[in-house]
Amino acid sequence: MGEGLKGTLEGLRLEALLQALALSEESGVLRVVSGEKEGCIRLRKGRVVEAVSPGRKGKEAFFDLLGWEEGQVSFIPGSVEAGEELGSVEALLVEAATHQSEKGKENALSVLLVEDSGLAARTLAEIIESSPRLHLLEILTNGEEALWAAAEYDPDVILLDLHLPGLSGSRAFKYLMIQHPAPVVLTSSALGAEGLSLLLLGATAFCMKGPDQAEHLPRLLEEAAKVRVEALRRYRFSARAPAARNTSARISGLTVILSGVGGYGEVLEFLGRKEYRPEEALLWVVEGCAGAHQALAEVLGESLPWEVTYIKATTILRGGALYISTGFPALKKGWVLEPGGDLRSLLLPEEDLPLRVMVFSGTVPVSVSDLRVERMWVRDPETAPAPALPSSFQALAERSFRELKEIQQELETGYGGIS
Repeated sequence: MGEGLKGTLEGLRLEALLQALALSEESGVLRVVSGEKEGCIRLRKGRVVEAVSPGRKGKEAFFDLLGWEEGQVSFIPGSVEAGEELGSVEALLVEAATHQSEKGKENALSVLLVEDSGLAARTLAEIIESSPRLHLLEILTNGEEALWAAAEYDPDVILLDLHLPGLSGSRAFKYLMIQHPAPVVLTSSALGAEGLSLLLLGATAFCMKGPDQAEHLPRLLEEAAKVRVEALRRYRFSARAPAARNTSARISGLTVILSGVGGYGEVLEFLGRKEYRPEEALLWVVEGCAGAHQALAEVLGESLPWEVTYIKATTILRGGALYISTGFPALKKGWVLEPGGDLRSLLLPEEDLPLRVMVFSGTVPVSVSDLRVERMWVRDPETAPAPALPSSFQALAERSFRELKEIQQELETGYGGIS
């Protein structure tokens, strides 16, 4: 038998060497020496069987060795006795990243990650741990593990992949909400009817997998953790797309719907019941549905009587249409909507064209002072899943508490009078 591979940790990360050994399914002992410290990692067919460092064994030793910044490394190939494994190299490296960043996060929000793809799990773990306000508890690879971990940890928020082996993400979510309720943020490469159904069952938010995850996910998880799970419920949604749509009618009114984390089910239920009027346009400003607005428009377009459009460029405003936007668009002459406005930029050019505003859970702060609105509905903060209304809406709520109670009754009894 040869002497094996030798090298130094200077310029060569132990992590990279482990990944190479795992990829080639090597068996043997990886020996690490740093000054007077010495440790080893035993591998069998590319999987970690044992790890030892001064005063540590198992995973703690594995994490310890990865933290050594300099030293010498050598790999001696050979057979390794069968025994209980610590796990795959990829899974242990993801867990090690979590372990190394735990210090100083005692007051951070706890996150449970359920993701079966090793690469995706590692990416998501790094995004979560990059936030000083979030702490990753553990990474689970299937729905069964998620149920056990939710009971064990009682996390502040769960990030759940829709597509899992064994117990699917959809079924796992349903069991979680029954057995161990917690705010759940869904993640997947597609929203689809499945994701929509879980938003109706009380999922607090959705984050599309992709290059923009790092920008949106930390804030999304932080907002989701604030949602009162006990206030969530199963929302009803009636699919009722007509045989033909008419979007050429003259506009007689614009209804702006504001919602965010914790409020998707409320809005979907409202849209499923609202009377369709070909002369009325709807604008849903959706906060906290990172990367999924186009997908949301597509799936709703198959289920609702309105023609559904995601505003990502200049768009003509028409009656009989529902527009979905990541923020307030600006309303220009000729009934043209353009991204990048605010609520005030929706002041309509014709005095007799009413503007209605509906405020659901999770709405981000906007100014409503001196805004010409025919009618405004505000979700009762006492019963909302996301109770913290923007200050401007909170002031309005305090001045109109009796009306809020009437609106809440409408919400609970089928939106009587809201059309």
